[in-house]
Amino acid sequence: MENISPQVDLSDLIVKPFFRTLNWASLKIDEVLKVGLRKYYDSQLPKYYYSNTFLFREQKVDFLKTYFPVKVSFGLLITDFNNLEIIFDTYKAITIVGGAGSGKTSLLRHIFLQTLLHPISKIPVLIELRNFNDYEGNFYNYVKEKIISIGLKGSDDVLRKALINGDFLILLDGFDEINSSKKQLIVQQIEAFIDTYHSNNTVITTRPGSGIENLARFSDFNICPLSKQEVIKFVRFIVADQERMKRILQVIKDPRNDQFSEYLSNPLLLSMFILAFESHPEIPGSRSAFYKNVFDTLYSKHDGYTKSSFSRQKVTKLTREQFEAVLNVFSYLTFIKGKFEFTEELLCQYLVKAKKHLDYSFELEDIIYDLRTSISILVKDGFIYSFPHRSMQEYFAADFISKLPSTRKEKFYKSLTDHFDLFSNDYSGNFLSLCYETDRIFFIKFLLLPNLKKSLIDLSAKGNLQLFRSYIDLSRIYWYTDDYNVEENKYVFELIIPGSLFNIICILVGIDSSERLLLYLNDERSLAMSHMEWDDSSPFGDVKFNFRTTTNLLRNTFIQRKLVNNGIAKEIRNIKKEISATISKFEAEISKNDSSLDLLLDFTN
Repeated sequence: MENISPQVDLSDLIVKPFFRTLNWASLKIDEVLKVGLRKYYDSQLPKYYYSNTFLFREQKVDFLKTYFPVKVSFGLLITDFNNLEIIFDTYKAITIVGGAGSGKTSLLRHIFLQTLLHPISKIPVLIELRNFNDYEGNFYNYVKEKIISIGLKGSDDVLRKALINGDFLILLDGFDEINSSKKQLIVQQIEAFIDTYHSNNTVITTRPGSGIENLARFSDFNICPLSKQEVIKFVRFIVADQERMKRILQVIKDPRNDQFSEYLSNPLLLSMFILAFESHPEIPGSRSAFYKNVFDTLYSKHDGYTKSSFSRQKVTKLTREQFEAVLNVFSYLTFIKGKFEFTEELLCQYLVKAKKHLDYSFELEDIIYDLRTSISILVKDGFIYSFPHRSMQEYFAADFISKLPSTRKEKFYKSLTDHFDLFSNDYSGNFLSLCYETDRIFFIKFLLLPNLKKSLIDLSAKGNLQLFRSYIDLSRIYWYTDDYNVEENKYVFELIIPGSLFNIICILVGIDSSERLLLYLNDERSLAMSHMEWDDSSPFGDVKFNFRTTTNLLRNTFIQRKLVNNGIAKEIRNIKKEISATISKFEAEISKNDSSLDLLLDFTN
């Protein structure tokens, strides 16, 4: 595959043909909305059609010529979303669930572009949800501003009619990037939007455990890992040089490397391996090693080495270790603030803080040049800078923690605990797993163990009812209903499991507390109706004792007692036992490590 430079007018290539091909008469779209949509596509399409990828950071490439199709599964169905008409006729609301680097965003872009190139009687609109964190209005206004940002007269009424008619395919990227403090509200607004305009199709991407995949109306499509055959196809598709491709495939096909297949089945990690292959031909045994190899490669790749084996200096004259230190501090500060994209002003603001902390001497324009051009660790798209992939920022932030003096780590892990307890996002899980990997002993000692022990104290109540209430407070789960199914004459209940620190830690140490509770509540969805009386005179079965509410049903005393009587406290006690066993295992590991260090000290005396 060759690098493709953007050369065509996208308006002529896609927008005009799309507007000619789509049957606007059947959609009943007013001319006012057409004008707004035309401006929307003209402004947004270049962003999605020509983009920087992880392997092509230095210039924009044609997305359609660099996209490798990933597959998703729903039950027995496995699809790569090429038959869009069939998929969207069958499924109105879809979540695409996948871990870091699995290809969620690329798949959503693929869907967006395919529905423009091959219209399916739906108007595609792609929205990045991370930008909703700083938005003051409601979800409808956010969508409206994206579609008709020019504010044409009468456009609001026209848009509402089109939404009621079901004319849109709404693609929402990155639900896991919404701050936990706003997640409950945003989930309700998205649901209310879908309830009101239920004839449209909606697709949402998210990392696992965000809570959105538990909504009853959504079908959860999980991204499949690349198979061994797909890994080979990926390499052949990406690597143009035949000799290099053969050497990479030789390593991948070696049976001795089958133990690393889990890493290579992730498109991002596979891309990292390809990028770093020349200097690191072995397959790393951990995720953090992939990121480290990539940084080593990027640092030395552009300038290369002189014949005397001394690397050429960058503009800032910083060493490799100093660049890494700048990236570590910058990434930690921005990650904690939930900043993943940076204007030049914001970039400079955080680089100044890193410079001050490290007491380095460099000019801002020089460090930006080196980060973007000399190393290509930052990508510029229009006026916005970002990492080639968000998980690289998470790696550098975790590396910052791991390289702190041991005397400072307890304070920083305590600070992380306080921060994530208040502001955790679902992306926190990948960051914490990298900390677990790169700084295992201190991470266990100062973050995992204190929080696991605290959870046992929080769950110390002896009475079943109080135990359940304590668990709700700890996990912050949210169970509610605001959807009434007329055909089945019942309410539809929804469960949100937010990215709270307790839930993230449980996932990290292998305790499936949230999933177990979810399965339990799925079996108990009818319990809130068990005492309700129906008014037969109403065609909709009006409830005399109405639980239709957006408040947390788990806070309702009747629901709590019913769940406790049905045995939910037993599940929570089983979770407590698993937490206790995990604490014992970690304490034994810490003790063994301390004894080993004492032994080493004895040898040196």
